[in-house]
Amino acid sequence: MLNRAYWQLTKPTIVLLILVTSIPSLLMAFAGNFELRVFVGALLGTVLAAASASVLNHVFEAHLDRRMARTRQRPLAAGRVSRGRAVLFALSLGVAAVALLAWGTTMLAALLALSGIAFYALFYTLVLKPTTPQNIVIGGAAGAVGPLIGWAAVTGDLSWSAWLLFLVIFLWTPPHFWALAIHYCDDYRRAAVPMYPVVHGVRKTQNLIVIYILSLLPVLVGFYAVSECSPLFFVASLALTIWFLVQAVLFRVGHGSEMALFRFSCYYILLLFGGLAIDQLIMHWS
Repeated sequence: MLNRAYWQLTKPTIVLLILVTSIPSLLMAFAGNFELRVFVGALLGTVLAAASASVLNHVFEAHLDRRMARTRQRPLAAGRVSRGRAVLFALSLGVAAVALLAWGTTMLAALLALSGIAFYALFYTLVLKPTTPQNIVIGGAAGAVGPLIGWAAVTGDLSWSAWLLFLVIFLWTPPHFWALAIHYCDDYRRAAVPMYPVVHGVRKTQNLIVIYILSLLPVLVGFYAVSECSPLFFVASLALTIWFLVQAVLFRVGHGSEMALFRFSCYYILLLFGGLAIDQLIMHWS
């Protein structure tokens, strides 16, 4: 039971998201010159960094989690793990992540991972989330760091391709999270967390969801222009994004639910980055 609690502290779904979004960037940076040590080191370091940030988020938000029906059974909020042990667990994961990336890949990758931990656990959790409805907009940068770590782990620098993949996740995050926030709007209101639908209402949030998804299209065009990916992936990515946009518009006009849109947003990011990983494997290793 205790092992399960520690597992829950790492927020496995967020870790999976960051892992999946880092793989295509790694494969693109290798460009066929695969190094197993770097690949494994980058993925494991990224996973450990994401887990460390998630545990620290639990530590700093335990008081809020106790106020919300959705989160009151989380390990710290429910008292299944002590605050001290959670802090020690988080720091151990973070130190291991930075050391592994610095030793097995590049110092830039290690610094990016450390920055991601600090940004999510400290700046987003302690500063942005409790003070501004733009919290998830700015804070989305933390969840978008995977492609940057992946690219830097191989090359020691950053490219337009990596930054544009970062931007895809950055723009995807608000529609993804706002759909969930609309569903739990009363929960956030009771906890006095100024999520966008709580402060500005559901209708304005729905409008912004459509705008953010629409903005993904020119980013994908730009990514295709500067990156080595196939026309098939480009067409498929645009089609997938347009279908995402259709789902958001249907939700806006009252023909869909917020949780259906949230679930589709999860499928969207997994299909987009999974498709890019397959595309890179076919291009460079077929």
